[in-house]
Amino acid sequence: MSRPPRSQRLATVVRLARRAEGEAARGIGEARRALDTQRRRLQELKAYRREYARQLESQGQAGVSLDRLNSYRDFLARLDEAIAQLQQQVAACEAELERRILAWRQARLRQRAMETCRQRWLGSERRAAEAREQRECDEHAARRRN
Repeated sequence: MSRPPRSQRLATVVRLARRAEGEAARGIGEARRALDTQRRRLQELKAYRREYARQLESQGQAGVSLDRLNSYRDFLARLDEAIAQLQQQVAACEAELERRILAWRQARLRQRAMETCRQRWLGSERRAAEAREQRECDEHAARRRN
């Protein structure tokens, strides 16, 4: 039983490298969606905080009790904390996206390198087959002359 040509054996490695690249690309998509979600949540929370602060200002001008004013300020402080936490989550999502992009680039380079190697082996095998065929033709022609 003869071994399959190197290019054929390498085809499996190329297929696995393509799969890894595809998975890495899907990971980028997931990370982008997570980042978009966190950014949207952050913008919504900032908008809510601005609206709440505007309400506080308008009620403050109309006159409000000290307890009510302190309650507004406490709630704004909690909103500020939530905004800070979301900003950290956005930063973490950005870092994760960058990590996944790097992983995809590495997977892409590996896949391309494997494909290049496979193409070289295919060329080498093709040239060897052509040389073998030419040799057989030459031998056959030599036998016919004799």
